[in-house]
Amino acid sequence: MNDEGIFEGRVAYGEALRTTLLALCQQGSREIFCVAPSFVDWPWSDPAVLDALTAWGRRGRTLHLMAHQYEDLRRRHPRFVQWRTTFDHCVDAREHEPEGEEGRGPEAALFAEGGEQQRSLRLLESVLARGVLSAQPAVSLRLRQWFDALAQRSEPAFPASTLGL
Repeated sequence: MNDEGIFEGRVAYGEALRTTLLALCQQGSREIFCVAPSFVDWPWSDPAVLDALTAWGRRGRTLHLMAHQYEDLRRRHPRFVQWRTTFDHCVDAREHEPEGEEGRGPEAALFAEGGEQQRSLRLLESVLARGVLSAQPAVSLRLRQWFDALAQRSEPAFPASTLGL
């Protein structure tokens, strides 16, 4: 898959997510940012992605997750939930309310900071799974600003373990 271009369809979206996650881990990005309503369609159970995250996470990096909810992810990706428990030190998971139509960003996004190259993925339309891959630093900068705005209205979520009776 190219660093730039348009993708359309569930299969293409899944492959774009997988390829981009692997590339961001491999290039040694300091921080990886993932934004989606629930992450249910993301390749968190893929063995290659988990291996890449494991190698990447041992180096003191941060995986930022931002979602409306994490219950779908817990049910669909138990391997990732286990990975998250082990690598709690490098995961910052937050939850936010769905945005209104004004000032809305993409439906989902994946980008990084502090790596060899700028790469980003934006899902612009979820029904047809249509989106864009980019290697432009300006796109990553806009996504980071959008993420920061969401983070201001979010709260910690998806804990590594749940305490209770």
